Amino acid sequence: RLRVLVVQANSLHQRVRVTDPEEIQKVAGALRPNDAIPGVLSDSLDTDFEDKLIKHALAQSAVGGRHVHLKSIGDVTYDELCDEIGSFEPDWIHYIGHGSGAGLELKDGVMTPEEFAALLEPRPITGLVLNCCHGRPVTAAAVAPFVDVLIAGSPELPDEWAPRFAQLLWQNIFNGHSIEDSFQDAGPRSDPFPKFADGSVVQLQFEHVLTIKNE
Repeated sequence: RLRVLVVQANSLHQRVRVTDPEEIQKVAGALRPNDAIPGVLSDSLDTDFEDKLIKHALAQSAVGGRHVHLKSIGDVTYDELCDEIGSFEPDWIHYIGHGSGAGLELKDGVMTPEEFAALLEPRPITGLVLNCCHGRPVTAAAVAPFVDVLIAGSPELPDEWAPRFAQLLWQNIFNGHSIEDSFQDAGPRSDPFPKFADGSVVQLQFEHVLTIKNE
């Protein structure tokens, strides 16, 4: 079975939650590649909502839960993350949270790229999704030797686009599509730009980058 570990890291930021199952179903079902997600247009990051969209993608997929073991963990420290990876032995890790030039945020502070690389070195994984700002180039470069497939966000990845990207990416992977096709269907896209509730437009160029290690 494909083992996917979803890591939610949001302790350092105020949460904006979308908890209504009907709203989750409505949003997930209505998503198109260039849709922004209503209700998540703010400076805060709703990691729970993105996690629910990934689970929704699995539930609606052709494989369902038969060939995929999906585990979600909430705010964790570096040591707790290390223990989870060691015990669960994931094939894929999907990070939901905030990134910066210094690294990825966890419960006990920022995990530097070097610390993340040290965590993965004893137990390389198949794939890593850094669905956050600054997923590349700093963190991506450090962990690249220990993953076969790396998907990472740019320094200015808008929070309202991250859940949409995750849902479409995993929807395709769970339905048996290739990594390249799944990635291409989910992004990267920068035109048209998403609009905020007040009608203003995100004036940022952003993208995800896919890297597949050559055998």
